[in-house]
Amino acid sequence: MAKKTKTPSHGAIMSFWTDVPPSKERDFNAWYDTEHLPERVAVPGFQCGIRYVSLRAKPKYMAFYEIDTPEVLSGRAYLGRLNDPTPWTQRTMRTVINGQRVVYRPAFDAGLGHGGVLFSHRFASDATIEKVRGVLQPRLEQLATKLQRVRLWRSDTALSDVESEERRLRGDAPSPQSWCVVAEATTLVAMEQALKRHPLEPPLRKIAAGPVKQGRYRLLSYLRAGEY
Repeated sequence: MAKKTKTPSHGAIMSFWTDVPPSKERDFNAWYDTEHLPERVAVPGFQCGIRYVSLRAKPKYMAFYEIDTPEVLSGRAYLGRLNDPTPWTQRTMRTVINGQRVVYRPAFDAGLGHGGVLFSHRFASDATIEKVRGVLQPRLEQLATKLQRVRLWRSDTALSDVESEERRLRGDAPSPQSWCVVAEATTLVAMEQALKRHPLEPPLRKIAAGPVKQGRYRLLSYLRAGEY
């Protein structure tokens, strides 16, 4: 049965992609799960935070937050956290490698909930928003009949590149204008079968400007607002 395309309950997605030196991973994961994720989700307007680790991807770690509206990310509560990092956050931000914070706006959403396995396809495109949607949506709708959830996000460079103390500690490079397809499945086998039957590469070749960064991740932790 086809899964209906819906209007997302969130108006923005804030994502973070990074590698971590092996000697720092235990501390990084403890920081993320016990301090950073609860701190972020406690900001008014944050609905949930979700963390993943690579099955077959670089960077090794990714996380994203579903947020009520883009305005939350320019609000006093959120910017206050970015510019007053805790001592643990300061220490951790200095150790991450290839860190990139990207804010997206939802462009397509079909399915429900979250799966234990996620794949991502990140790409740049010179095409208009209408063309990207027109080329990709038929394939995304096909994938949504086989997977738990399929989404298309478009980056917001102004919100992605906001200056802050945390960004200074990480030393982020400017974020390119980009798109991201994110799909979730219950198992890696289900995901690979769906992608084999409905491959993304043919439509992506029509619109992508440069290489497509693919990733396969498994769920690490999930926290909703009010659950801490």
